[in-house]
Amino acid sequence: MNAPRNYLLDPIKVEIPAAAWKPSGHLDDQRARLLATLEINGQHFHAEAYQVRTSKDGVQTIADPNFDPEWQGICALQNDGGAFTTQRIKGREYVIVVSPFLD
Repeated sequence: MNAPRNYLLDPIKVEIPAAAWKPSGHLDDQRARLLATLEINGQHFHAEAYQVRTSKDGVQTIADPNFDPEWQGICALQNDGGAFTTQRIKGREYVIVVSPFLD
């Protein structure tokens, strides 16, 4: 897990228990992607956890190449080129992305 960053606003703390994450990866490694659902102010959100690997020089790559298109989209949102912060879930490192459900 990376060091905390300086935030402009105080973060609202949300804990997603390990048991809430459901495997949704491909058959060869279903834990390469995990899903959970959040409800914030009455609106539902997808929480997606993508397993990543980090090289010795700090470069992150997606653990399962089947999710490379999603990973490229996630990386396109990043503007500083650095590594994403990660969460350890059941012994693996994940980048978590939260997005609203579509109407």
